[in-house]
Amino acid sequence: MRKLLFDLFGLFMKIQNDAGVAGIHQAAQLDELGVDVNRFDVLYRQLRDPLDAGTQNYAQYLAAIGQELDVDFLAIPGLVDATEQADVESWTDHHDDMVAWLEQLHAQGKKPAVLSNVPHTHLAWLKENKPWLALFEPALFSCNLGLAKPDPAIYQAAIDALGGDGDEILFFDDTYANVVGAREAGLRAVHFTGLAQAQRDAEAFLAGADIGHA
Repeated sequence: MRKLLFDLFGLFMKIQNDAGVAGIHQAAQLDELGVDVNRFDVLYRQLRDPLDAGTQNYAQYLAAIGQELDVDFLAIPGLVDATEQADVESWTDHHDDMVAWLEQLHAQGKKPAVLSNVPHTHLAWLKENKPWLALFEPALFSCNLGLAKPDPAIYQAAIDALGGDGDEILFFDDTYANVVGAREAGLRAVHFTGLAQAQRDAEAFLAGADIGHA
């Protein structure tokens, strides 16, 4: 039986907007510390895999960023907690149309699954505030697997959880590197560009079309 596997952020959950990013900058006191925000933003992305994989907590993540910037974020009382809270809040909005499609797929018995990079604290917030997250079956999150996309092992974990045949799974992700990684690991995968495209690809795949290869 063919199955659909989705990324979460950039598809169902909105990516950060400028206000959310600015909130992180403010909580981390970048202006007061004389930190270049562009450099911080690069490191925020580059060093995030261990946080997503659950092998670092937020204090360790900020410490790693600070080491590259020659700044001790942990020495400032309350900064770590405030920055983590701002980080979580920057990833809290969802796309209503995508959630409606998820609900439709679930009602049709399609049992869509999810494979997402997400830290523990963010996931806890999602489970408490986004009840539709329970519609994914199974729900595979990086922080629980100890792995982060595009590590080949996380795609193999998804294949195993969905029955063991990657050719029977179509994965959607808005990050092209993750699409490439999924294909190399044996999944079919397509680059998500919007709801209409995803619906077309999903319908075609479930009907037997040969899509999702490199």
